[in-house]
Amino acid sequence: GGFGARNDKWSVITDIIYLDAKTGANKDFNLLPNRETSVSGDVRLKTWLVTPTVGYAVHDSPKARVEVVGGLRYLRHDEDASVFFDGVEKFNKSDSGSVWDGIVGMRAEINLSNKWYLPLYFDVGAGDSKSTWQGFAGVGYRFEKVSAILAYRYLDYDFDNSTVLGELTMNGPFAGIRFGFR
Repeated sequence: GGFGARNDKWSVITDIIYLDAKTGANKDFNLLPNRETSVSGDVRLKTWLVTPTVGYAVHDSPKARVEVVGGLRYLRHDEDASVFFDGVEKFNKSDSGSVWDGIVGMRAEINLSNKWYLPLYFDVGAGDSKSTWQGFAGVGYRFEKVSAILAYRYLDYDFDNSTVLGELTMNGPFAGIRFGFR
């Protein structure tokens, strides 16, 4: 989700991502004669990403608006991994942490017509993490006060070796609806 406001050349926008992913596997083995052993495991990752930015339009015309942006990216992550033998937990590792990074980048909206436009965004930063960057590009269609957007987003973190997460990448297509108020 995202929330924002714009006044003349200035904009303030906050982007929020919540991820709760879990996967597991189960396998039966015959480790001893006539004795089947069941091994299973679960891994869960919960993540909050909040990116507040302030933008300033360096170009604003009927054809395009291009903004330089600066802000922060906050990442909160919780990981949990468990391994079970015959239904008895034999291993559990949990970790959590958070990082703050300063970011700089650009945001653009290129108008192809009065209805169709291309939303573009790119930022790069560092701080508590070794580096982070994000980019997305898409196509949007304006209705009266609502826009529909289809885009592709890529977000990447590179951490130092002291964290459980060596790196984190989230990418894929997304669809969104943007409401405008005047």
